[in-house]
Amino acid sequence: MKNQIMGLLVTLFALLPTSLHAQKLSFNEEGTFKIVQFTDMHYEHGNSKSDTTLLLLSRVLDAEKPDIVVLPETLSPVP
Repeated sequence: MKNQIMGLLVTLFALLPTSLHAQKLSFNEEGTFKIVQFTDMHYEHGNSKSDTTLLLLSRVLDAEKPDIVVLPETLSPVP
């Protein structure tokens, strides 16, 4: 699961330059638009706390099924 989440994050960052162009956002069938924002995600490979972060990220995405995910900060390793 951790590899899937990291793959998702890598894909999101790879698409970032192309996603800077204006895109049409629209409401879903229920007339809503769900945004999930993740902040202060500290990740250190091999750190059990980082594994918890990835697990919670996955659970939130599965539970909320957002229309868009926002990562407002640069993801960098914990110093």
